[in-house]
Amino acid sequence: MTFCVRNKYIDYIYVLSTEYANKCAKEFDLPIEKFRVTPFGLDDTYEKYKDIKVEYNDYTLAIGRSNRDYDFLIKVWKKLPKDQKLVIACDEYKATEKLPENIILRNDITFDIPYIANCKLMIIPIQDGNIASRRYSASKSNVIL
Repeated sequence: MTFCVRNKYIDYIYVLSTEYANKCAKEFDLPIEKFRVTPFGLDDTYEKYKDIKVEYNDYTLAIGRSNRDYDFLIKVWKKLPKDQKLVIACDEYKATEKLPENIILRNDITFDIPYIANCKLMIIPIQDGNIASRRYSASKSNVIL
């Protein structure tokens, strides 16, 4: 690992906390300036978006595209009472069968924060628990630990 992080082609190393950056800098004998802290998660923006209404109410929301098992979620959801509404927001998922009225598939939601702010519950049906699914943009000069 030391060989990798001391590579002359690596400009910065991204980590999730200042504490971890300090630990890695010490362990690999690198200047702290080589590390960029990108905290996990987002700031709480509920107050900003809570009043933007969406066309549904009293619903559960499932979002995301990679490593999702919507087929399993739909199979389980069909067993729930019909008044339990599920909204699946994924631009890539195609239902393999006709969905019941209480399951709504949306392939056109691009600004999902109001849907998140207004749902009563969010579900993320992970397909493979051994895979970390996250989106990030990394150039060849960035390493994420």
